[in-house]
Amino acid sequence: MTTPEVLLEQLKAKSNARKQRSLQVIDDICREQRERGSDDFTIATIGKLSELRSGPAHQAIRNKSGEDYRALIAAWAQHVGVPTKKPATGRVSRSCDDALLKGISDPVIRAEVGFLLAENRKLKGQIRLLQQASQHPIVIDQRTSAGISPPVEVIMGVDLTELECEAFEHAISPACLDENGWKIDQRGAVYDAVSDRRIFKNGFATGVRKVLAQAKRK
Repeated sequence: MTTPEVLLEQLKAKSNARKQRSLQVIDDICREQRERGSDDFTIATIGKLSELRSGPAHQAIRNKSGEDYRALIAAWAQHVGVPTKKPATGRVSRSCDDALLKGISDPVIRAEVGFLLAENRKLKGQIRLLQQASQHPIVIDQRTSAGISPPVEVIMGVDLTELECEAFEHAISPACLDENGWKIDQRGAVYDAVSDRRIFKNGFATGVRKVLAQAKRK
């Protein structure tokens, strides 16, 4: 069995400088996955982590020209003893999202990506609810009798992982603000304390606090 290290050198030997760098990015990510004990060596996960480092995106890895990248990922997966594809059935794990966040050292980028991941899950949940609702007749009660209760506003919950909660809390924590020289104004915007340059728009800090409060109530 060819080890990932040997395969990497073989692939680099027949590649130009640009592809050598891309291969090294893939190898570094796979190595980090193994070191953190992750069993997620899917192309989707490796591709997301790679794209954050300006490496090959997951679609580029899936393309015909990405055969060498897939071979390297497969070698690492075989070395660790895990599959490169997720099971076709069962609930999809959040290990991909957690691995993505763990691979981001910058707290600002980590918080932004965490928001996008949470919003993505929220939208998927709303889509599922709409799909379920479309399978049943919808009755709208327009009666105005005094005995009829007013409409009830339903607010979709935010389902955050523990890692995402930690990322959000850190993003607006005094330690993070002091470390980066930031400040939060009354409108919830985050500014650089020295240059007064805006880091996050109005409502960022207040929005984070609301999301965290809602997530912790679940």
